[in-house]
Amino acid sequence: MKDSELEQLFEAEEKIQQAIREISTLLLDLSDFTLAKSVLELAKVQVLGKRIRDVCDRISDDIHQARKKLGDLMVHHTHVKFKDADKALHDMEKELSLAHGSLETIGHVAETFYESKNRRAAFDNLNKAFSSLIHNITSLLVDASRVKELKI
Repeated sequence: MKDSELEQLFEAEEKIQQAIREISTLLLDLSDFTLAKSVLELAKVQVLGKRIRDVCDRISDDIHQARKKLGDLMVHHTHVKFKDADKALHDMEKELSLAHGSLETIGHVAETFYESKNRRAAFDNLNKAFSSLIHNITSLLVDASRVKELKI
């Protein structure tokens, strides 16, 4: 397999990383509203939730494209060399699937956050889903030995 085929698989890598940073910032903004009660605060929460949902949908589209490209590679290969690491394609597909699930959870909870009767619980769930997303994306893009180094 040519390096260019594999590089095409992650041509959206920088876009995904940028969108994850954007979600992180928006979640931080949303944390200010866990106790929101006024109409104005709830309106701000609703707007933030929709912005988070939009970012999640953009990343989901990129992940969907990456999964399609992985499927094409899986027709002919079981492993690939990516970023100086031997990666099993089925493991990469699993991480993408898990990341997609986390994005869907984040998007849904954020979008309906303003309706929640217990925003602290909703925010805790957002944080857990975001942590899972980070773990899945990091596992996908970084060699397993580097992940252990990053966890310190």
